[in-house]
Amino acid sequence: MRLVFLVRREGPCGTRGFLRAVDRAYDRAPVVGELVMLDDHGDIGHVIDQVSWDNDGTAVLRFSDPAVSDDWLVAAGFELVYRA
Repeated sequence: MRLVFLVRREGPCGTRGFLRAVDRAYDRAPVVGELVMLDDHGDIGHVIDQVSWDNDGTAVLRFSDPAVSDDWLVAAGFELVYRA
């Protein structure tokens, strides 16, 4: 199973931006309220606020935790992408 971590942010010209990454080690469906580790060493985790599913079966997790900042995620190797 692929997990895509999304953090909402405002981008240039009012676009919605998202930080995305794939966790290849996940082998079960995530649930709201679950603590998800966002690094390979199990040191950094955040609680899932919302789970949805893309058409290809990818689980999309949303976190509202203000500690999940853009700078931290980019530094941790997450890719920054924008959606209109």
